[in-house]
Amino acid sequence: MSSTYSRTTIGGTTFDLLCSADSVPNYACDAVVDLRREHGLARAKEKLTKLVRDNISSLEIGMDRQVEKFYIGKTSVQRNRRSRRFDPMEYQTWRKKGISSRWGEHKHNPYGRDGLVVLGVVNRDAIPRRCRVDQELYALALEQQLLHHFMIE
Repeated sequence: MSSTYSRTTIGGTTFDLLCSADSVPNYACDAVVDLRREHGLARAKEKLTKLVRDNISSLEIGMDRQVEKFYIGKTSVQRNRRSRRFDPMEYQTWRKKGISSRWGEHKHNPYGRDGLVVLGVVNRDAIPRRCRVDQELYALALEQQLLHHFMIE
C-alpha cells in the first residue's frame, strides 16, 4: 500500500481548497468560529450549528456532490512552541498534533473520509464565568449539544 504525501496532506489545507472539486482528503483549521464572546452553551451551539450547515453547503457546491455523512468530535490543541501566545482564532498559534492524529484515525478508515473541518476552539475565555468546569468538560458538553441537535432535533 502506498500513498502520496505533500506538505498539504501532512499539515492541513485551507477550507476553500478543501471545498474544491479536485481537492485531496485533508483537514482544515482556518474557518473557525469565535467562541470567546459567547455566553453559554446555547449560544455557542447556535453559532456552531450555523457554521456546520454553511460548511456543508460550501462543500456540496464546491465539490459538486452531496455530503452523505458527517461526524462531530473533539480533540485537544496546545500552543505552538514558536508562538508567544495561544490564539483560538489563529491556527498558526496551535500545535495541531491532536487534530492530525484525529484526522489520521479517519482517513485510513475503510469507509474513507474526504475531510475534517475544525469548527472552533474552546479555551478558558470561551467558558462563562458562572460555569465551574474546565475547557475539556465544556468542550464535551458542547459536543453533546451538537450531537443531540443533528441527531435528534
